[in-house]
Amino acid sequence: MPDADEHSRQIQHNKKFLDTFINPYSDTIYCDWAITVTFYSLLHLVELYFNKKGGDHYFNHEERNEAIRFDDNLESIYKDYHRLYDWSRGARYKCFQFSPDEVEEAHERLLYVENIINTIIQDPSFSQ
Repeated sequence: MPDADEHSRQIQHNKKFLDTFINPYSDTIYCDWAITVTFYSLLHLVELYFNKKGGDHYFNHEERNEAIRFDDNLESIYKDYHRLYDWSRGARYKCFQFSPDEVEEAHERLLYVENIINTIIQDPSFSQ
């Protein structure tokens, strides 16, 4: 399983990829892929958190979703995470179409969660 550095690199890699086709949001025709990559950036943020917390890794979405839902530090991001999880599944498996506004909303959710997780893991009292 990836370690914290590998998760960090993947987050940055995904975000650079997003920048190549979602700036400005109104110009992208690949909204489904933007949603999917945004979700997977968020997934790696969560995995980074769990790795730094104690090395836990989740092998499927259901386990990870439950871990987020019941983690005292992450329960505040659960709705954002789950929204992007649902949207990503819709894009990948149900051919849902998304608008540039929804891509912008997804990106804002990613930045919001990234800020929360980075604040948590940089706190000296965070158990590692």
